[in-house]
Amino acid sequence: MASFLLIHGAFRGAWAWDRLIPELGSLGHRAVAVDLPNAGSKWRQDHPPVTMTDYTDAVLATARNMVDPVLVGHSQGGVVARVAAERSPGSFSAIAYLDAPIPEDGLRAIDLQPPSWEGRTIPEIDPVASLPPLPLEAGPDLSAADADWMNALVTPQPVLPSLEPLRFSDEDAAALPAHFAFCSATPEIYPCWRTRSAMDNRSEPYALLDGPHDIAVTNPGAVAAWLDSVV
Repeated sequence: MASFLLIHGAFRGAWAWDRLIPELGSLGHRAVAVDLPNAGSKWRQDHPPVTMTDYTDAVLATARNMVDPVLVGHSQGGVVARVAAERSPGSFSAIAYLDAPIPEDGLRAIDLQPPSWEGRTIPEIDPVASLPPLPLEAGPDLSAADADWMNALVTPQPVLPSLEPLRFSDEDAAALPAHFAFCSATPEIYPCWRTRSAMDNRSEPYALLDGPHDIAVTNPGAVAAWLDSVV
């Protein structure tokens, strides 16, 4: 049995893993999803600004009640996972990146733009602002019922954690086993394409899951099977 600590992406909350957790349980694993500060059930309009340190504090506090968990970061949650591992590499057995960009030393999360955005200028953003979520639309890869469910739960995304330069120098954190999966229907404007394209250029292997960016909602069984395979 393995333990998984699940970190949601931007605009999401722990609810984004609701369908995955029982799938992992059916395979004999334990999974815990964390609401990052001012996200999911913790979102408040009058919440004070949050930082990347606040995010990783929440992750590390949860990890203290687990035994050698695998960190699973979806989308922006992959950045949070890597920063948490940098702070306390001994708290985790591995990192699994689900359709996530891999942070790079010295860059901010907002700098992790895909190749399709090359040459674009990133606009100035108020660091204490929150970005409103874009409505999710039903389509070939997302049912109307799932879109309605998610639209009722998404929350504004604090900007400040994406504006902080990130530093990575811990050798133990760098040595943690890392596993990568990308989603077949994710548009090329998503930041995860920065990492996926780089891995393609280096002929590095990764799992390709059939589904959209929010595959843990639309096809949690595929995500559970991937995570089961990496442990």
